Amino acid sequence: MVSLSATSVDAIMADFPHPAIAKIRGEPTREGLIAFHHLLTENASSVNTGDPNGLLALMLTDSEYQNIAGAPYIWPVNPGTVQPNPAAGANSAEVTMLNRQWDHQKTQFNTVLNTDKALKKQIENVIDPKFLRNIRNQYSGFNALRARDMLQHLYENYGEVDDLDLSTNDVNMMKPYDPEEPIATLYSQMEDGRDFARAGGEIISESKLMSNCVTLLSNTAVFNDDLKIWKKTPVAEKTWSNFKVFFQKAYRDLRKAVTTAGQGGYSAAVNNVFGNGDINNHYGPTDEAVTVQEQAAAALAAIAEGMNSNKDEVGTLAQANAALTNANTGMATQMATLQTQLASMQTAIANMGNTRPPRDRGSGGGGGGGGGGGGARRQQTPLPWAYCWSHGKCKHAGKDCRARKDGHVDTATFENPQGGA
Repeated sequence: MVSLSATSVDAIMADFPHPAIAKIRGEPTREGLIAFHHLLTENASSVNTGDPNGLLALMLTDSEYQNIAGAPYIWPVNPGTVQPNPAAGANSAEVTMLNRQWDHQKTQFNTVLNTDKALKKQIENVIDPKFLRNIRNQYSGFNALRARDMLQHLYENYGEVDDLDLSTNDVNMMKPYDPEEPIATLYSQMEDGRDFARAGGEIISESKLMSNCVTLLSNTAVFNDDLKIWKKTPVAEKTWSNFKVFFQKAYRDLRKAVTTAGQGGYSAAVNNVFGNGDINNHYGPTDEAVTVQEQAAAALAAIAEGMNSNKDEVGTLAQANAALTNANTGMATQMATLQTQLASMQTAIANMGNTRPPRDRGSGGGGGGGGGGGGARRQQTPLPWAYCWSHGKCKHAGKDCRARKDGHVDTATFENPQGGA
């Protein structure tokens, strides 16, 4: 983080998290400018001024900054080059305090001034000079401009966003969220849309980001309990940062619940039926029966992992059951056991959402849904799904739905939705 005492342009730039940014070749594009702007805002916000936003105001419009910080930015005033004269009769302590205040104001002013110069220098280094020529004064260069003015010029001339682009961006931001994907993908969807809108001069508030997410999470029907808790959160604590921390924990809890249920005997049940060689040893099936048996085991395993929404797998299982029955009459007893096991597992999976272990809403932990550690990516257990006529792919069956739409049909399934969602 840039120190407040590091007031020279070169010292400030050297301490930026992105001191050297790759040059944009040729005419700037909208996407390139948005990515460049993002790096500059990280640099500006890294300056340690005692404010958590640093000098973010140097890279945003006044209204954008106020929307994020909740208050307007107060630009420091140059206290002059000469220390003020103390009032007549001032004692040494008062004189010392007056001098300290002057030093602090001078340091603040120089830090803001030189940080802006450092940002302008980065813009000059990254953008081909001919695309900045129109705003460069032949005598004073860019001294009369702020870095954000230079960016605004670039957006207006080379990264223009029209009304149609903004409308498309709104649609993209509301693309349905699949809870089998990391919830960080939802946060990125919102923040990418916010950054795009900024290029078009449209401000998307944190409240709007959270409102969009609440809508998309509600549509999944698997975060209902968490949404109720969030709704009761005090307004002052409903920030975008807190929102990401809260639902990142809710997502982790959901994944743990699914993983725990998967380890509670469902996979073992599949192994008991197909994995111990009893069928081969006791009944001696034909090669055809073995092939069909393997297909049935694969289909059952998919269901055990929560993929009962896959109609093709269910169809394969049904065909496999029929083929097994015809292949060897001696397997009838074994198939009956399989059918019983399958029914129990489907019931357990359908009710899995109601048996999720209680979560601790303590300190929250985590880091706002961000970060990208290295290492191998751990495979996650897919979520269980059922079919609801009113909501489609859902964690509850149609007969258990508590928010039914007009014409709701309890018996609708994935195979026969009966006109449902």
